[in-house]
Amino acid sequence: MVNTNRKFLLVTSLIVFVVLLAIELVSRNILNNKYNRAFDSSIIQRNKYFDSDGLKPNASAVVWGKNFTTDKFGFRSTGKPFDKKKKTWLFIGDSVTQGVGVDDSSTYVSLIAESLDSMNVLNCSMIGWSVYDYRNVIES
Repeated sequence: MVNTNRKFLLVTSLIVFVVLLAIELVSRNILNNKYNRAFDSSIIQRNKYFDSDGLKPNASAVVWGKNFTTDKFGFRSTGKPFDKKKKTWLFIGDSVTQGVGVDDSSTYVSLIAESLDSMNVLNCSMIGWSVYDYRNVIES
């Protein structure tokens, strides 16, 4: 009885794993073809923050089918000029904060920058970053 339950559990787990793997592979293929998930690596600056990559200053590319530009610091452009007299908020994150797949003016960081005239709002996020990379940015 116990041996039969183990076999059933093993076979069921294997079937679920294979189905999920198939769904993942099909989804990646369909989404990649439909949404042009290409990232132009020419805008990446290797080891910008110690051993973490960042973005090149004053660069432009098409990322996931959308226009993507960086400012003079190599941060995702918010469309507002930097003013040394103002306090600054620095957003650090991964692809969600960077705004992959949306135009420069549509990232949530750009929308915050647009609503705050009294502050600089900078977005130094990078697709694929983790806590390790955030630390490198802060230390550099």
